[in-house]
Amino acid sequence: MASIVISISCILSCGAKDLGIVGTTFEIHEKSLLKIIEERLQDLQTSGKLMDYQKELQKRSLHSVEHPQCVEGLQNATKYQSREYDPSFVLDKDIKDHEGNSIASAGTKYNPLDYHSFGKPLLLIDGDDISQVAWALNQEGKIVLTQGAPLLLTKEHKRTFFFDQGGLLVKKFDISKIPVRVSQKDKVLIV
Repeated sequence: MASIVISISCILSCGAKDLGIVGTTFEIHEKSLLKIIEERLQDLQTSGKLMDYQKELQKRSLHSVEHPQCVEGLQNATKYQSREYDPSFVLDKDIKDHEGNSIASAGTKYNPLDYHSFGKPLLLIDGDDISQVAWALNQEGKIVLTQGAPLLLTKEHKRTFFFDQGGLLVKKFDISKIPVRVSQKDKVLIV
């Protein structure tokens, strides 16, 4: 605490000096984004359209939850195919604990399946295709939609339906055709 007081007193006793202006200066003329938003909301409230705007936002939000954006570029599978997916990865840098001790070294290869089971299979389907929905409902696993209405299907079939938001799983497992089942076999995944 004493060092902070000494530092502040040294700064204050040094004195400030105006070094003048070097180069041309310009005033900032743009409104802040926050000010623009406040003005638009005020205009909506003044015109009596704020409630309509809020209802429209709620409607769009509800629609995006009930009907998430579908994963583009997938085709229907016409024949059975399978391939192995190795989830192993190589560390690109050392991992250290909070005290700086090395936990894992760069260049070390890890397979998460050496430490944890993959769990239930993932069943990726088009939720708008009733034959794919029926296929998934007749299997054990987590049903993941790439298209369709997960909340409606959950309510209708009394089973949880998930959604591949942003196509994360499709990209991760390099999936181009559905339906597809991803399950563990030994230390690899079968797609």
